[in-house]
Amino acid sequence: TSILWPAPTESSQGTDLWKHTCFELFIAAAGNPAYWEYNFSPSRQWAVYAFEAYRKAIPLRITSIPIINPPELADNRFSLQTRIALESELIDKPLTIGAATVLETTDGRCQYFALKHCGKKPDFHLRESFILAMD
Repeated sequence: TSILWPAPTESSQGTDLWKHTCFELFIAAAGNPAYWEYNFSPSRQWAVYAFEAYRKAIPLRITSIPIINPPELADNRFSLQTRIALESELIDKPLTIGAATVLETTDGRCQYFALKHCGKKPDFHLRESFILAMD
């Protein structure tokens, strides 16, 4: 069994990226229940979601498209570089960030990795898992 890497395409908005190999960032202003979820696929598809509180999605008007460079896979190392513009609610505020990865294997199973899992099962939305701080 090995990791299933989606074939690279042109960068575009996608859906349900979290059901396959992808990278996820969760960003919130410290002390604020609202947060944003960014999904980046090795295919170069991306998705952005906004939440006013834990898993309580709100409509999002995308004001800036993430820039995703073509991925690099060499010597058993994978690299995906992206650049995002922070939402106005996050600018000039201390941030808390959660970083996670979903790896789909060739047998169809997914494995879930995060800097920290705070629940009994993987739940990247738990604010206790947003352990990176940026001032």
